[in-house]
Amino acid sequence: MKMKILNKLLLFLICPLIFIADRITKLWAMYYIIPYNSIKVYSFFNISLKYNTGIAFSLFDNTIGKSQRWIFILISIVFSILIIYSLNILKYNIKLKIILLFILGGILGNLYDRIFYGMVIDFLDLHYSIWHYATFNIADVAICIGMGMLALLYNHD
Repeated sequence: MKMKILNKLLLFLICPLIFIADRITKLWAMYYIIPYNSIKVYSFFNISLKYNTGIAFSLFDNTIGKSQRWIFILISIVFSILIIYSLNILKYNIKLKIILLFILGGILGNLYDRIFYGMVIDFLDLHYSIWHYATFNIADVAICIGMGMLALLYNHD
């Protein structure tokens, strides 16, 4: 009985913990990092505050105009509703619930930015030599982990 309660509590905490970690790290980056300047952490990793008006990997950044903000907000809300609905009908598939909670936590983190700032705050910069991966944040990491786990789950089954 105690294990069942602990499992439900852990499931309940996944999404809020991702959201809170995302908010705290973004607030830290906005407070301490000068936009578009890099702080070298390792030879392959920088902290570099950037503002992304596009979607994943900075696609469509500054290309559609101001209406894109509302389109991306609407898409995020629709996906959030679909995930919440799915969580309610998935009674026993704990693995899939965990995956969806990771994705939902990430979506909500970036949705918050779009609503309150009009863009997503990114600050994690992986690179090799002069090649830089798209700057990202904790919410993006959670979405990618969730999508990776989803791919593994369905490739395994």
